[in-house]
Amino acid sequence: MPGNIYLYQIRGHYCFDIVVQDAEEPQGILLRGIEPALNIDKMIENRHMSGVNITNGPGKLVQALGIHSRDLDGQPMETSPLTVDLHNYKIPGEIAISARIGVNLKGKDGLSPRRFYVKGNPYVSNVKKQGMDLECHGWKG
Repeated sequence: MPGNIYLYQIRGHYCFDIVVQDAEEPQGILLRGIEPALNIDKMIENRHMSGVNITNGPGKLVQALGIHSRDLDGQPMETSPLTVDLHNYKIPGEIAISARIGVNLKGKDGLSPRRFYVKGNPYVSNVKKQGMDLECHGWKG
């Protein structure tokens, strides 16, 4: 159901998707990382570290959010303890597009550009330090 949480495990780590289509056309958005704005102290406590490594990958993000099971799987975002704030948002300076990470690159879609992120944001996984915008994290103004 669109708007529901989809939790699954890969290589021993939970991943967090938000379903965006009906079951007949299964599609979701994998949250690969976030730039924390609220409850940062709790995320640091959950991850036992601070800085950009706190949420710069799908497994790290789920750990920082304190998710240790599939209890939220299938739950609508609107009734879950997690929220997506659609009112306080930032505008990216540029959206970067790349091939996915950790996917068999030899397959039909392996090199397809299906990974979208804020260029320069240090909370994005697998971004080289020289490509990071440590001043405004890739956001406009």
